[in-house]
Amino acid sequence: MRRRSTAGFTLLEMVVALAIFALIGIASYLLISTFLNTREHVAARQDQMRRMEIAISLLERDFRFATGRGVRDQHGDREAPLLAGNENETGELVRMTTTRPLPGSSGQQQLQRVAWRLEGDRLVRVTWPVLDRAQDTKEFSQVILEGMRLAEFHFLRLDAGNRLRSSGDWQDASLPDGVELVLETRSGLRLERLLETPGGGLG
Repeated sequence: MRRRSTAGFTLLEMVVALAIFALIGIASYLLISTFLNTREHVAARQDQMRRMEIAISLLERDFRFATGRGVRDQHGDREAPLLAGNENETGELVRMTTTRPLPGSSGQQQLQRVAWRLEGDRLVRVTWPVLDRAQDTKEFSQVILEGMRLAEFHFLRLDAGNRLRSSGDWQDASLPDGVELVLETRSGLRLERLLETPGGGLG
């Protein structure tokens, strides 16, 4: 007499099935987690790139509309139109006289003294309400970029032999022929740009 086969799973088959489902669940979780982390990383990098482009646009405008108008500092001493390597200002990268549109006017420009500083990991743009400052003149600062590792300016000049010279300092009464800008974030994002100056032949 033949025995009837009973339907169902043995204990071993149940354990194997549960193990397979657990592995599938772990793999799915890791896949989704990796996807979300990658998306967040890409979004953060894109946001940092967008902010760097904004900073470069501001710098391009400041240098493109720079002028040869010198100023007097808060002590009454003469200051070059464009000044870099200022030992009296910790973290200051460059200071210059530039122009900006006059509010409420059509096409009129107003002179403005501007400085760029690296304060810790923050790139800061500083302005003053007047050109020739007094000791109590208030400055206005705006954080343009955060998470910075490096911000460098190399000031370029063509000599009499048409050879290109580069320097990290600038205190001449005239403007450089161009400026090489290097920005690098702590995350490794790096941008290099050649900035034009009025009358410069490098743009």
